[in-house]
Amino acid sequence: MRRFLLAILLFVAVTTITGTAHALTAFDAVGSYRVEAGVYTPAQTPGSPDTPDGRTEPIFSERLAAVCVDGLWGYIGPDGRIVVNPQFTEAGRFSRGLAPVKIGEKHAYIDVTGAVALDASAYDAVYPFREDRARVEVAGRSGFIDLRGNLVIPTVYDAASDVSEGLIAARKAGKWGYLTAKGETAIAFRYDYAASFAKGVAYVELDGEGLLIDTEGDTVAQNVYSGLDPASNFVLARGEKGWGYVSAAGETVIECQWTDVELPSEGFIGVYADGLWGFMDYSGGIVIDPQWDAVWPFSGGFALVCTFAGDGQSADSYAFINRLGFTLSDETHADARPFSDGAAAVFDGTRWGYIDGGGDTLIDCAYDFAGDFQDGYAVVGSAGAFLIIDKAGTALTVFDAATTTTSTAAATTSATTTAARIEEPEETTDYARMILFTAVGMLVVYVLLSALLRGINSGRRRRAQRSRPLQDSRERTRYYPDED
Repeated sequence: MRRFLLAILLFVAVTTITGTAHALTAFDAVGSYRVEAGVYTPAQTPGSPDTPDGRTEPIFSERLAAVCVDGLWGYIGPDGRIVVNPQFTEAGRFSRGLAPVKIGEKHAYIDVTGAVALDASAYDAVYPFREDRARVEVAGRSGFIDLRGNLVIPTVYDAASDVSEGLIAARKAGKWGYLTAKGETAIAFRYDYAASFAKGVAYVELDGEGLLIDTEGDTVAQNVYSGLDPASNFVLARGEKGWGYVSAAGETVIECQWTDVELPSEGFIGVYADGLWGFMDYSGGIVIDPQWDAVWPFSGGFALVCTFAGDGQSADSYAFINRLGFTLSDETHADARPFSDGAAAVFDGTRWGYIDGGGDTLIDCAYDFAGDFQDGYAVVGSAGAFLIIDKAGTALTVFDAATTTTSTAAATTSATTTAARIEEPEETTDYARMILFTAVGMLVVYVLLSALLRGINSGRRRRAQRSRPLQDSRERTRYYPDED
């Protein structure tokens, strides 16, 4: 028995000291990012309250990111540990502690441990929860389930949005209306189109006209062309002379007189005048003279601008301007994306990289694809695979759940990184760690040997005492029963 226990202790000690982690540095897909026929495609969800227009879904949701390895999906944490092993054919983001997945051909919702929490095999498609409801589909018809998996709104609607401010935009028999989270009709089905509510109002279309309605279904603004911008509280409108903006109550805030306008952003609105784009402020006065062929909304204090080539249609170069209208640097780019989380993706004509808010290179152009930074991480693509990198350009090294460490050791950011596979990380010499492990190992061995020797000596002493003949000469010599 002592030898058996000693063997177990030695095995645990050696495993703890010498065990190596299997590192994962690239993925078939990450979250909503995929690659098909060599084209990297970030799946976007315009209009969603969680993902503003033009943005992708967050990489990490509830501190977990969906990743695909060899065609199967699992989840990792921001520390690089695989929390749920890749085992699903599809996987969505976590919300309310649950995530929609597909196991083989059947749908389900799992919890953060990877265990099935809700059976959704009765549905053809399932989506993440929002406001305690998740959209499900059967034969192309939409309905909703609650957090217990109960079907609270039957799958009878042609289309539906997620719950927003307690209301659901849904289409039935070709007309749009609104439901409560319980499935009751809140606003009659009579619109040609209906968007989600934001700040108590929603954009709808009726007989070719855009309207803004409140939660009672009453019209608060007419002849509008967008929902309420949550940052500025402006609504895009069009008058006889051109484009402008109104408030949520339908009051004019910027005269409808411009040939074209961009969305409001950080106190600026892109405006088209005399054949070029510039910027005006929220009072409607031009503050940055029109001088570019295209502009994007401000983001992080900078706006992306573009100059066309001689044909007047194709982009020639991209640059960034600050709030005063000055370019960030003299360098232009063959392509670029707006700033996000303090960094902007730029294209040098061959590969993508990143610059910082000073216009300096943050990460060298080494990727076939570069997504937006979110919470310090970005998804990049190279050679048909995806990596998650930080702002130092270090690829997140992901360790499988069996390892005893959650280290995020650096992985190469080279464009030669290939498809995702579980592999041994490159060995590096760490003398401090070697010395520490050696010392700990010697200490463990010393303690175990000392315990073993004490046990042996103690046993010998007990046997010696038991073998002494009794002092009474009338009794014959005997031993304890356990010595037989």
